[in-house]
Amino acid sequence: MTPFLLSPLAPFESLSQRVAEAAAKYYGECAVEGIPPKEADAAAQESMAQFKNWWLRHRATSKPKSQQPILNVDTADEGMNATIKRQKSNKSFDELNVEKIRLTNMAAARHLLDNCKMHLLNALADTQGETSSPKFHKAVNDLVYARRMSNNFCNTDFDARKEPADGEPHAFDGVWLTVSKPNYSECLGQNADGEYMYTLGRLSFDMFRPTSLLCSIQGLFNPVFVTDHTPDVIPRNLRTDVQENKSTLRTYNIVVAFTIHSNDGKTRPLQGVMTNYGYVLPDPNTPNRFTVFFTGGLLEPNGETDVTEWKNIFGEAAPKRLLSERARLLAAKVLLGASVSDAMEDDGSMSYFLKRPIGGHGSTYMDVIYLDETLRVMKSQTDTYYVFSRVPPQHVQE
Repeated sequence: MTPFLLSPLAPFESLSQRVAEAAAKYYGECAVEGIPPKEADAAAQESMAQFKNWWLRHRATSKPKSQQPILNVDTADEGMNATIKRQKSNKSFDELNVEKIRLTNMAAARHLLDNCKMHLLNALADTQGETSSPKFHKAVNDLVYARRMSNNFCNTDFDARKEPADGEPHAFDGVWLTVSKPNYSECLGQNADGEYMYTLGRLSFDMFRPTSLLCSIQGLFNPVFVTDHTPDVIPRNLRTDVQENKSTLRTYNIVVAFTIHSNDGKTRPLQGVMTNYGYVLPDPNTPNRFTVFFTGGLLEPNGETDVTEWKNIFGEAAPKRLLSERARLLAAKVLLGASVSDAMEDDGSMSYFLKRPIGGHGSTYMDVIYLDETLRVMKSQTDTYYVFSRVPPQHVQE
């Protein structure tokens, strides 16, 4: 029995029986495929680690020590109140003076907030998008305090879960570009253009082959929009919320624009797009928290790629999967209900589906740390930060 699977004992309860059935099916199929138990154990552990957090994998091995913020909200509030008290002691004091003081403090807080945003983006640039660095953590800590001060002075209580009451679009909605480093495992470094490199297997969690293809990422986009489409598959713990429309459901797709490079440099690069289909809905128990789940994905050539060349790489001539890759794929099929097809459509696209997607309030989520018209900072349940910049609407292709 693999270490991560529970060891059920008869008589089985409902949950332990499902675990036992999954274990029997998985190890049985591994035996048929000629995969040794040791390889099967390793593949099962890796697949569960990959898919439980999906693209939210934790990169940092330790949390940096808390940084001293560049401002203290309580001290700032005390300073403002002290100023008002001094003014009240003057005979010339009136409500207009109070309003002037408040407006001055609001302007200062807004200026400080803008500076903190700039410091955070500079920290990302200095660390090449790495969000686990102490420099980035210091910058995001400062931004959180600046936002709290601005909220105090403006007498607002921000909660990204709340829908605008006036019918205005939600700040969460739109197309976002990820400006932090991609969070896939086993990064192969950067190319001459500063683009991060991975194998297709790491980009697609071994869903598409050839998994050994060398790929560079040109952009990682996150379209977020309200949807009235009910997904075909929903995590068990979220079905009631989604099917009964208890909260607003939004798309949360991860769209990766990438280029395939030949190892020998003789074949010209091919450009493709991989989309992971995801959804978010607000967590009813925690402010600024959205629960995330993914249901499948699509791999396709982009509009400028020669489909014939694309089919030569991904068609029937594609090399077979390695033993370890077959084991990981089997684990995904048995444990997550992954349906993977090597068949290709006429347009060169290939897809996979998760029949039992992982998700639930308090288990797979993203906290909104900061959100405005141009910038979004989020933190996953593994304490990994993600930074997004809004793509201007005029630059979004339909």
